[in-house]
Amino acid sequence: MRFLRLVVTTLFLTAASRTLCANIFQFPSSANHNAIMLHNDGTVELRKGNLEQALHFFDAAIQTDPSLWLAYYNRAKIFERQHKWELVIRDTTVVLREPQWLTDAGALRGVANQELGRYRAALADFDKVISFHRQDTATARTLNGRAWLRATCPDAAFRNGPLALEDAKRAAAILKTASVIDTLAAAFAEVGDFDSAIGCERLALPEIKPSTIDGPRLRLSLQKHLSSFTQHRPWRSTPNNPFP
Repeated sequence: MRFLRLVVTTLFLTAASRTLCANIFQFPSSANHNAIMLHNDGTVELRKGNLEQALHFFDAAIQTDPSLWLAYYNRAKIFERQHKWELVIRDTTVVLREPQWLTDAGALRGVANQELGRYRAALADFDKVISFHRQDTATARTLNGRAWLRATCPDAAFRNGPLALEDAKRAAAILKTASVIDTLAAAFAEVGDFDSAIGCERLALPEIKPSTIDGPRLRLSLQKHLSSFTQHRPWRSTPNNPFP
């Protein structure tokens, strides 16, 4: 019962004074019109899941107007889905040179740094995003990334179970995806609460929808985590693995 009450509280908590400070995407007045049109075509293809076609349009938009930072960001999102983490870092770094620091790009670069085993750089990105104190999906993703790092990092110097659990609960209050619940499970395991870890993992698995990107791979990953927690072993991630 304690576990069920905890999960209900964690997953359905809504902040009373939530302020959604989403990033406002605006093209500068100096932006090239043709580049904007190419970018918009790329966005349409990206929404359809046509990654190669979208990549073609974003490449063309950037070639036409190298200052069109939103095209870099959307291209980085494609590279994320292709697990090309060095390219994610390259493009998000271009975006993060803009005067208005884009939290979505910071969160994405943090994830890429973490996947490549650059834990100190990942934490720096995560910490900066969280310092803006926003209650949006970029912040939730960042909290989830920082929680996963603190719960599963193979380098003990970066692990901190209590802080991981705090971040994971905050992320789960905003997002209720399988990945976020999986991170909550890993955080519980890191503090030695394997009953709660197992319960969370069993909640996470049904949340993987057929349309989920990399759904089968994610399901296999969560099943491995569940097996580890059942044996009372916390999980340890490995670099350069999209679902460690």
